[in-house]
Order: sequence, then structure tokens, then C-alpha cells
Amino acid sequence: VARHDATEKKSGENSLRIDLDLKERHALYVYTLIEPEDWSPIGALSFWWYGDRVGLVTLELLSLAEGTSYRLTFEDDWQGWREVRLPLAEATPVGDPSWKAIRGLALQFQSLPASGTVRLDDLRLHPQTSPGQGVGGVDDMEAERKSAG
Repeated sequence: VARHDATEKKSGENSLRIDLDLKERHALYVYTLIEPEDWSPIGALSFWWYGDRVGLVTLELLSLAEGTSYRLTFEDDWQGWREVRLPLAEATPVGDPSWKAIRGLALQFQSLPASGTVRLDDLRLHPQTSPGQGVGGVDDMEAERKSAG
């Protein structure tokens, strides 16, 4: 179950709370962008993750063509907030995706059984030329894009 949560957040008003109780399959949570976006100048993706030791998590960047994506993974082996930074150069392509047409994000939880509560907040995109500065993001995990001023 995924929902906005104002009680535990890293910044802003909300985080995305995902309650897990997985016994036989991995869960999938999808966030769809209003319009496909060109991520070709992006070097990395970062976000704050409230871990609950749920194991291997796959972040899938969905491309416009059905069934195509880029996959990045990280191990949730901690409790509490931690910033996760994933270089896009380390992404594994599935099918024939295009960085010029990213249409959404999906989270998959690979380690079973998995139970607990995780949270995602302050998603940021970082350009290839300036790794320390975000170019935009989804603050408070709301449904709209906001630019980093």
C-alpha cells in the first residue's frame, strides 16, 4: 500500500510511504510523469529513502516504448533516513529504451519475505556536468515536477 504521509518526511510536507507485507511476490509501485521527459543530460538520480531493512530494491526508469526501461538497484540494509544516489551510467537497459523519453518510475522489492514500511522523499535529477546540483525533482512526492531554483 502506497500513500502520501506527512508524519515522517525528510523535507517539505509529505513523503511517499509504502507499507510492505510480501510473502510470495515482489511489489511494484509506479509513478508516472505527466509527459515523457528527456533525461539524456542527467548523470545521476538521488532521493531520500527511509529504510526498514527490506533488502534489494530495484528502481526502474520506464521509457516511452512499452516494455523498455533502465534498471538501477540498491540494498535497503538500514533503518531510518539515508540519501541514495544512483549514477545513471550504471543502469541496465531492458529492451531498447531511450533516455530522451522517460515516462515514469517503478519500485520493485526483490527480497522475500519482506515486511515493513519504507518512505521516499525529495527525488532529484543531477546533470552530468555538475554532480552536486539538482536540475529538478519531485519534492514532497507530489504529482507535479518542480524545478530547483
